[in-house]
Amino acid sequence: MPIEWLPLAALEGLTLLFGRQLIFRRYRSGLQWLVVSSGIVYLMTVVFLCFRPSWIDPSLIHVDYHQVPINLIPFQNFHVDFFENILMTIPAGIYLALFYRHLHWQEVITLAILPGLTIESCQFFADFACGLYRVVDIDDLITNWLGVLIGFVIARFVINILPRHLRTVAFN
Repeated sequence: MPIEWLPLAALEGLTLLFGRQLIFRRYRSGLQWLVVSSGIVYLMTVVFLCFRPSWIDPSLIHVDYHQVPINLIPFQNFHVDFFENILMTIPAGIYLALFYRHLHWQEVITLAILPGLTIESCQFFADFACGLYRVVDIDDLITNWLGVLIGFVIARFVINILPRHLRTVAFN
């Protein structure tokens, strides 16, 4: 296996190990088991999308830091992936709402930055160590944050209009 595939294989393996522990727990309802199982599949999909080796679009404006391409200037590379990143993280916001229903908005706004920050930081280190050729992009951080917020709002709205017996899908 070429070295650039190592981060993807390691992260997928860790996700499977962690997910296995979660799937075999006891839950109050089958819906909660379904939420956890779908969350693991979602996380594995995000890991695949964000950590598979890629190529750098020559039209992207970026600087290299130790051969890691970085864009620190927001909205200078406006492509379709702007919207794809929002769509990719909407489920993360839904899971956040399902696992932590009683968060205040200040906490949600703060926690919503974590998926994007984690992805971009891990991409930086994986690219530095293994040459993924992924651009570490401030736009991705912003769009991932926005996607999580949108997902949280959608889930909070849906949970609040559900009949009481279906609210068992949420964990608290």
